[in-house]
Amino acid sequence: MLRRLALGLGLLALAAAPLAAQPATPPAAPSTGDPSFNLINRSRVVINEVYASLATEREWGTDRLGSSTVPAGGRFPIRLPQGACNYDIRVVYQGLPAEERRGVNLCTLDELVFTGQAAAAATPGGKPGTAAPVGPVGNPSFNVVNRTQQIIRELYVSPATRNDWGPDILGREVLQAGTHFEVRLPEGPCLYDVRIVYQNGRNEDRRGVNTCDIANIVFPDAVRQ
Repeated sequence: MLRRLALGLGLLALAAAPLAAQPATPPAAPSTGDPSFNLINRSRVVINEVYASLATEREWGTDRLGSSTVPAGGRFPIRLPQGACNYDIRVVYQGLPAEERRGVNLCTLDELVFTGQAAAAATPGGKPGTAAPVGPVGNPSFNVVNRTQQIIRELYVSPATRNDWGPDILGREVLQAGTHFEVRLPEGPCLYDVRIVYQNGRNEDRRGVNTCDIANIVFPDAVRQ
């Protein structure tokens, strides 16, 4: 009899144990709510376009910036309708590859930071990643004009999106003082970096030049015509 009583009391004690002893289940992220957010540009260049579309959609839709841009270090409020939270975001920089975030639950954040370090790529079954061309397009050919008193012995012209200068396009030639050199480039992106090397080894650069808008790049000064 005493043994049964002790067993019964033990079962009652277990049943009365506090529920807090069980591990808590974290709340699920919301699937609906307010997906609006502030876009933060922490890159070194201007953001020209921003796209935000539902992760279930196959097209990017319209540019959310309209006629605006987001300068380096700036921010821009992206207003989206109440409802679904999961979005794909794409920003297009001036002179850098585009950057994307896929399947972001925007209802759980107030800000989304872009740094310009991630290049866009196509996602199988998803929206096309159209990273190139970036920025303006047209005829980027131009003249390099040497208004110095020195000989220019090397000339490099490469797309602003590249990390290397490529070959010296003067080859065995040099650019004498007071002369010019025609740089012929294929139709397409306009943003180029240009470097010259003088006879004494000193170099001078122009970065992110929209060569579709000019006829000449003049050295040594910054005059562009």
